[in-house]
Amino acid sequence: MKVYTKNLYLFFCFFIAIATSNITSGIAQDQAALKGTIKSTSVEFVPNVRVQLKGTSIGILTNADGTYLLPNIAPGAYTLVVGNAGFAVQERAIRLQSGETQVLRCPLFFGQVA
Repeated sequence: MKVYTKNLYLFFCFFIAIATSNITSGIAQDQAALKGTIKSTSVEFVPNVRVQLKGTSIGILTNADGTYLLPNIAPGAYTLVVGNAGFAVQERAIRLQSGETQVLRCPLFFGQVA
């Protein structure tokens, strides 16, 4: 009886592991990501720039070397808004597709305050 119970337990654990891996891999494929680098027109990296998808709560600040990553975005059309104090706000229309990681570099122009 112990061998039967042990085999049943192992089968159950194996089944759960397979089912869970299929679910999580399906979720990752249905998402997209956006990454890039923000530089000023003088080709300097700009840290702490707000990068956001307009009309959503999806956004992040660039790190010290001006890079950003927005993972786990539903595929679709968006407007990317990039801005920081002392720079003009940039808006770009983008379209993300399932399983895609789009690389977008956006220059910031001095002058108008964001």
